[in-house]
Amino acid sequence: MRINELARQHATELDALIDGALILDSQKFGLNCDNEMAAIFYYPISIGNPFQSLYYSKFLENGIVPIGTNNLSNVASIRWPGKMFLHLHWLGNIIGDTENSDVANQRVEEFLQQIDAMKDNGFNIIWTVHNILPHDAVLQDCQIKLRVELVKRCDIIHTMCGDTIQLSEAFFSLPEDKIVNVPHPTYETFYPTQYSDLESRFQLNINHDEFVFLFFGSIQAYKGLHDLVRAFKELDSRTDKKLKLIIAGKVFNQSNFKTIKNEIDASENIALFQNRIPNEDVQHYFKAANICVCPYRITLNSGVAHLSHTFGTPVIGPNVGGFKELLSGGGGYTYEQLNFEDLVLAMEKSLTMDFDKERKKILKINQKYNPDKISSQFAEIISRGGADD
Repeated sequence: MRINELARQHATELDALIDGALILDSQKFGLNCDNEMAAIFYYPISIGNPFQSLYYSKFLENGIVPIGTNNLSNVASIRWPGKMFLHLHWLGNIIGDTENSDVANQRVEEFLQQIDAMKDNGFNIIWTVHNILPHDAVLQDCQIKLRVELVKRCDIIHTMCGDTIQLSEAFFSLPEDKIVNVPHPTYETFYPTQYSDLESRFQLNINHDEFVFLFFGSIQAYKGLHDLVRAFKELDSRTDKKLKLIIAGKVFNQSNFKTIKNEIDASENIALFQNRIPNEDVQHYFKAANICVCPYRITLNSGVAHLSHTFGTPVIGPNVGGFKELLSGGGGYTYEQLNFEDLVLAMEKSLTMDFDKERKKILKINQKYNPDKISSQFAEIISRGGADD
């Protein structure tokens, strides 16, 4: 796949651009056509996360060549007769894991100088605000400086939920005249989904009469797994139902995870899956679950919530950001963020959920967040150069 070749430096961004231009020329996009051709370079490439593949899936059809890069120097000097865009996603790599503020500030300055040079070369700058700050940010002042300065240079700021401006205000301001809001898509068409709920339970060794809560995705401190395990045990003590908690995800910090792992290992009705989950097996976890719980202490947008809905599984999440918008019309419950008792109550409420009714609501929700629709909408915005006047 081209994105993997670029990420592993087995191909060049210029080669990809030329190949894409030839394809668009055959589709009547180009200098001598009524339809203008454009190129968008996106950074960094996220292998393993299908978000970018879905978001750019309809770009070629709309006359835009999408090209991933992990090295901005490779594209900074490219000249192009049509529109050129640099689309920035996650900014964690800019500062990296240094804890030295001088080193961090130097990296920020070098990055901003590169952005300035690219703007001088005709690039329009787009930033998708996936999160306010990196969840494990150490040098917060440097991270804030990076975003403050980047916002000044952006031509388009892409948000995926209406709360982004408000939630950012404590750290930096987002000018409304630069903002376009296009939501996070579901993952329809990406993950296989041929197995039944019953078969999925068989694959994971889960009894048919157990009510299953699922925690899915990378295990990091901000995601509140400690809160969920505690809430699960509290709920288990309140009900006669057979409960099960599945935890499936990669651990980012083993030392932080050590305490909670002891609690997990001591519980017969908590199952932990720490291995990387192949794409074809993702369906088993969501189909085996009654409901997916996202007990996040910090959140803005959540791919896991959309992934859960992709398989028709309702979601419990905090009442902020993307969760609030996604679940406003059903498809699960929200709870007051950082309120432990409210989390327990939401989980308790799910025990009597009308799942047939909720799945019908999820089908309608998924139509709104269909990836083809989202990609075409974003491509149209790029083609016209930003938000409407």
